[in-house]
Amino acid sequence: CEPYNDARRNLIMALIFASRDTINEVSIFFHDRLLRACRATKVNTHRLLAFDSPNLDPLAKIGITIDENEHLCLPPPRGALRVHSRMDTRLLTVRLVPGFDDGMIKALIEAGAESKS
Repeated sequence: CEPYNDARRNLIMALIFASRDTINEVSIFFHDRLLRACRATKVNTHRLLAFDSPNLDPLAKIGITIDENEHLCLPPPRGALRVHSRMDTRLLTVRLVPGFDDGMIKALIEAGAESKS
């Protein structure tokens, strides 16, 4: 017997919200709630209610219907899309785990500063 997994449902609902024209921002759909991504935080790694947005209500909740909190949704963008072509493309992803040596981050920052000089 496999434990319950809501990943497929979360993906389907995320696609439904991505196709709607009322949500104009990056968001996370998890456990019947659509959260503003920049306000969401992971609160649990072993339960279905893994993400929360403690300082902002969900953008939407689902049940029998989809209930959007329109007053929280950002307005649609205005004007033409501007593509920024002069961006620094150097990128480093650092995965932090318990016991990570803080000195490594300092060394990475210093190495990046030296290569820019």
